[in-house]
Amino acid sequence: MANAYDAVRGWIEAAEEIGHPVSSPHRIAA
Repeated sequence: MANAYDAVRGWIEAAEEIGHPVSSPHRIAA
């Protein structure tokens, strides 16, 4: 599970860097 969680965090960080709006719901879900 740790790998999946790490991958999700990586996606969130990348989305925040780009400023993509999808980062907000992902952050709440995580």
